[in-house]
Amino acid sequence: MLAAVFLGKEYIPKVLFKLITVYVYGIIGISYIVILLSNNK
Repeated sequence: MLAAVFLGKEYIPKVLFKLITVYVYGIIGISYIVILLSNNK
């Protein structure tokens, strides 16, 4: 039981960190594509 709580505390921040990282990279990627498309016009 204690191990499960400990794993939960370790696991949740890693998942949140991955989600935030993916979200940030997504925003940067979309911004980059929009800038490239704007420059091509």
